[in-house]
Amino acid sequence: INSSQFVANSVGIDDSSEWRRSNPPWKTQVAEYQLRLVTRHLVSGLKSAPIALDQHKISFAIQELLKILDVQFGGRNESEMTPQLKERLRKADVSSIVEPFWSTNYKQVDTVAAKS
Repeated sequence: INSSQFVANSVGIDDSSEWRRSNPPWKTQVAEYQLRLVTRHLVSGLKSAPIALDQHKISFAIQELLKILDVQFGGRNESEMTPQLKERLRKADVSSIVEPFWSTNYKQVDTVAAKS
């Protein structure tokens, strides 16, 4: 196997390690990591989730991270996403997938009930 063929063709290759090297935690805002989590990892997890329960868990995570990100981008109105966050989601090409979770109301429920 010629390993140079993997480096030369960067189309479709995950650039996570390169992104982490160019965005060290001490120089990068937390919102950048949260945005990357939503746009790169949770969206792909949502697309590949094998069962509905997994999709619901990922949907809940996206919903909650969108709320946090909106506040960090200066949002004050819970009914409307900030234009800055909308633009970042659009640039990441995930707005059509992620924006519907802005208006969802998933709740975390304790599935372990106390037995009496």
